[in-house]
Amino acid sequence: MPVRASALTGAAGEHYVAYKLSQMGCAAGLTRGGSPGVDLMVCNPETGAAVSIQVKTSDDAHTQRKRDNAEWWAWRFGQKTVLPPTDSRFYAFVSLHDQEGHDTPVVFIVPSAEVVKIIESREWSDGWVGIKGPDCDKWRGDKGWHQIIESLEMRKGEKEAS
Repeated sequence: MPVRASALTGAAGEHYVAYKLSQMGCAAGLTRGGSPGVDLMVCNPETGAAVSIQVKTSDDAHTQRKRDNAEWWAWRFGQKTVLPPTDSRFYAFVSLHDQEGHDTPVVFIVPSAEVVKIIESREWSDGWVGIKGPDCDKWRGDKGWHQIIESLEMRKGEKEAS
């Protein structure tokens, strides 16, 4: 099989995140290419409450550190990707393969304020951002997806109050 172009890897992650959110009853729309910091707009179709998502995708982001067997996931991350954190902005970090190498995407949904903390920690070299240890369980799978659903529900209350 030919090597996949990086643009196709990114598109696969964006479409996968849109698919999962649509499955959960959200309306998810991909933005046009080149939209700074926003790959998906997601809303609660009943209330119009919305959040934005920046998707970062890797073919295989998982690694086990040899010295302590710690679980790490890492993605390339440019500074232009970092926008001011808000309660309505999330990052979806997608690995198209799971830790066993199967074609099962693994997704971490991380609030924008947490991404800024990861970057400011300087634990990662420039151009990379990673998730490790206990944060893996906090943001992976259902726990991650439900952060978006909960945010849309909270934003529903904000819209009703205004």
